Amino acid sequence: MRGKMNDISILYFFSGILGAILVFLILTKKSFKNEFPFILLILVASYYSFTYGIELSFTRPDLILSTIRFEYLGIALIPPLWLIFVMKYTRRDRYLTPLTYLILSIIPAIVIITAQSRFIIPLLYESVGFAASEGLILISINPGPIYLLNFAYFIISIVSGILILLDFSRHTHGIIKDQVKILALSGAILISTMVFYVLWFGPRYHIDITPLAYLFTLFMAFVGLFHYRLFSLVPVAYDSVFRMMPSGLVIVDNYGYVVEANEIADTELNCSISDNPGKLLTQYCPDWPEFNEFIDEAVNAGLNKQEREITCRKNNNYSIYHVQSILLKDRREHSEGSIIIIRNITAQKNAEEEIRSSEKRFRELFEQSPVAYISTDYNGRITGINPEFIHMTGYGWKEIRQKHFYEYFPENNREMAIENFRRFTDTGELYSEYEIIKKNGEPMTIMVSGRIQRDLGGNFVMAHFVLHDITARKKMEDSLSQANKKLNLLSRITRHDILNQLTVLKGYQDLSKEHIKNLETPDKKLEKYMEKESTAAGIIYEQIKFTEDYQDIGVNSPAWQNISKIFNTQVKNIITSGIKTETDVGSLEIFADPLLEKVFYNLLENSVNYGETVTEIRLFSEQRENSLVLIYTDNGKGIPDNEKENIFIRKYFRNSGLGLFLSREILAITNIELKETGIYGKEARFEIIIPRGNYKF
Repeated sequence: MRGKMNDISILYFFSGILGAILVFLILTKKSFKNEFPFILLILVASYYSFTYGIELSFTRPDLILSTIRFEYLGIALIPPLWLIFVMKYTRRDRYLTPLTYLILSIIPAIVIITAQSRFIIPLLYESVGFAASEGLILISINPGPIYLLNFAYFIISIVSGILILLDFSRHTHGIIKDQVKILALSGAILISTMVFYVLWFGPRYHIDITPLAYLFTLFMAFVGLFHYRLFSLVPVAYDSVFRMMPSGLVIVDNYGYVVEANEIADTELNCSISDNPGKLLTQYCPDWPEFNEFIDEAVNAGLNKQEREITCRKNNNYSIYHVQSILLKDRREHSEGSIIIIRNITAQKNAEEEIRSSEKRFRELFEQSPVAYISTDYNGRITGINPEFIHMTGYGWKEIRQKHFYEYFPENNREMAIENFRRFTDTGELYSEYEIIKKNGEPMTIMVSGRIQRDLGGNFVMAHFVLHDITARKKMEDSLSQANKKLNLLSRITRHDILNQLTVLKGYQDLSKEHIKNLETPDKKLEKYMEKESTAAGIIYEQIKFTEDYQDIGVNSPAWQNISKIFNTQVKNIITSGIKTETDVGSLEIFADPLLEKVFYNLLENSVNYGETVTEIRLFSEQRENSLVLIYTDNGKGIPDNEKENIFIRKYFRNSGLGLFLSREILAITNIELKETGIYGKEARFEIIIPRGNYKF
């Protein structure tokens, strides 16, 4: 008998060691947040089993009672640790607040304090008896109030954990459901053993079998750990996922009765299923025969997967749904029902139809466009052309496909075209004139505008080009240019001859004035006439000189010009000393006639010659709604209000009319306005208003 009892003691030791080994194996796996309470639970159970094995090895009652005190450090902690582990495993962490932990620890604290105090008898045990049996000391107890409190707490905690697991298993599938079964079974073993122990043994002399229950529990944990991958595959928040899915989900059994549904399904089917399951799915939407027909087919056919697009018409409106049925099977491939997925694809279908319509319109535009189009890859190989390009150049698609664009440029311009294309792939914009060779060998001048297509990551996809045939326009421009040159030449010759004759006229006028002054009796009336003739000749001279400047306006094409550079150059030409100038326009460039420099020359000249009190000149810019305003100011006396427009229309005002008239005309070529907005007596302020598209930085 003594040998058997020693074997039983060793069995308890083995149970404790087995728990330590299990903890080690768990720690070698990937860590999850629900591991820690499980590890504590196993350690506490192992501690209880190990200390009880020590108790069985003692033969003195005092040592047995001392060991019991240590045993209760483990006994009291098992129920709350079990409940905490179950709540964490089933994703009910939100309930584990500091208050919850406090409530769960109240009874274990009372039990431990009682066990460690001198009130172990009668509060924990009303009475304790000892009896010798073949070399071992067995114990007999009468439960006290604290013992019964701990027993009730144990029962409530273990049962609560089992109920939570059973409720959680309703929303799980596959291997996770098997994990839950293993955990629930281990809890059932614990509670069954405890109830059997208390009700059967009572006050008899006995060996406590509850630590052995943990041996079976540990065995179940081993099975869950290695066969069902406990802590390797953890349960997800199935209920939250099911209800938050963006599609309607309905689970039906093999006969078509609804087991569960989410709220999206209620919305899509316009009925209440999620709160009222249990009926045939076809009963919830009797006015939708197409859907009910699909469900009947899905239930009766037993196919693994079925899907269909179904139209629902209500109140002259229609919606399109994608309905899918997927068979649910157990591990033995037996059907357990189906999951019905309902997704409203009306917006998607409308978008697809809009895309098809857009593609059709684009294709028509592409095919019937009156302008030529080509596309190229990053290396300049042509990847697409439209019919107008064929009509314009004479080249067919087979002749041009996958060739480089520059092969159709004259040889002397190819290097320039290649370099421009490289710059274009960096900047993404192109607008230039080029000459290419048609299939029949004729040169053709084209205006090319290009854009780069990039993906979401900014990577090059394709280059698109639109080509305009401007050959006729260029010939006309060349003809006009030649005519202008001839007219300018004629004007220069005529102006030169007129100025020569004016010089002769002024010389004879000076001689006539001198002759009249030398007469004994000068004719005053004749002197007056001579003075008016001289004035008229001077005006004619100024007007002829003005035509010399005016004839060059518009002769050359507008170009982008750096404002800071032009202005500072004119400052050096006009400002000598005593006047401070300030320029704050950054890298501003404007698209204007090449005579733009004369605008700033005239403004500076007016400030120097007629500002009287000018000591400071500023040039700066400010952004307005649809334009950029370039502002020129000086701190001189300014322009009277009644003369602000007259200075631009060649009226005489301090000899400045012709210069400002010329400035306004130069700017007007590219739709730029010039006006004076200063305060008389304080400053002169000229605003150059540049429309959007005519300026850049």
